[in-house]
Amino acid sequence: MKIKIALLAVFILAFSSITFAQSKTASGIRSIDFLNYSYQGSVCGEDAGLPKTVKVRNGKFKDSDNNFFNIAKEEIVYGDVNGDGSEDAVVLIRCGSAAGSLRAFEVHAYSLQSGQANLLARLDSAGVQSDYQKSYPEGMLQYAGEHGPKIVNGHVIVEALMDGSFAAPENVVTFDYQLSGDKFVLSGKPARTKRPE
Repeated sequence: MKIKIALLAVFILAFSSITFAQSKTASGIRSIDFLNYSYQGSVCGEDAGLPKTVKVRNGKFKDSDNNFFNIAKEEIVYGDVNGDGSEDAVVLIRCGSAAGSLRAFEVHAYSLQSGQANLLARLDSAGVQSDYQKSYPEGMLQYAGEHGPKIVNGHVIVEALMDGSFAAPENVVTFDYQLSGDKFVLSGKPARTKRPE
């Protein structure tokens, strides 16, 4: 009898541990490991000379010429950006040349389809520059902001450092984007504030 009770206790404990472990496992789009993932680049490939497909390990890729392609865990955010009621992922990619002054970036939005990440839309620093110059014609993008993207009520908020010089950008500019089909579309005028010195 004591053996049966002991075996039952062991079984209950093992089952509880499995259930707890399963509840801690990421589901939906959060199950995709974007820090160990293959990305199809656009501006990063064209401007930084990176391959068309970049495979990051622990969020990093660097080639023999010191061109880099980086993703930080805190710059991957989740929320519904395409209005289907399911969580999506928005990933900020920083890329460029470690040896030079080239700094570009991309923002990718993904949904989950059949257990795989599906690219919904891509925004790159060339598109951000173009959107900025519609409101500030003399404006110049330097590089991605110091903070990653945010998702607020389905909008994707992106920060960039603009104007001034590469060594000392003058302004922090916030862009409010919404998804329209397979594109990021700017919503309203970019908000510009002076960067603290």
